[in-house]
Amino acid sequence: MSFETKLGDEFLKVPKLTADGTNWVTYKDRLLWSVEARGLGGHLDGSETEPEDPKLLSAEMKTWRMGEAVVKQQVAGTLPNTLFTQIKQLKTSHEIFNHLAKLFEQRSRVVAVEILRKMQNLRC
Repeated sequence: MSFETKLGDEFLKVPKLTADGTNWVTYKDRLLWSVEARGLGGHLDGSETEPEDPKLLSAEMKTWRMGEAVVKQQVAGTLPNTLFTQIKQLKTSHEIFNHLAKLFEQRSRVVAVEILRKMQNLRC
C-alpha cells in the first residue's frame, strides 16, 4: 500500500523573522522543520553540498540547484527587506542560515536576559 503526501503552502508556512531578531528562536525551529518537511534539510546544515564535477553529474547538479533554490526562496520569503539585502550576495542557503544565526544567536540570549530582568523587577 502506498500513499502520496502533498505538502500545501499553508503547512510549510514560516512566520517572518523580525528585523531585530526577537523571534529568532522560534523562527529558526519553524524554518528547519519546514525545510526538513520538504526533504531539503541538508541544504541548511551544509551536509548537502554542490556536486564537484557538474559535467559528469548533470542530473545531480540540477537536483542540487533546485533544492538550493527552494530553500533560498523559503528563507527569502520570510525576511524583511533590511535582512534580505544583507544575505542576497551569499552563495548557498547554508551560508545564509549561518549568517542569520551569527546575527541573532547572541541577540536572543540578550533578549532573554532582559525579559528575565524585567520580570524580576515587577512588583504587585
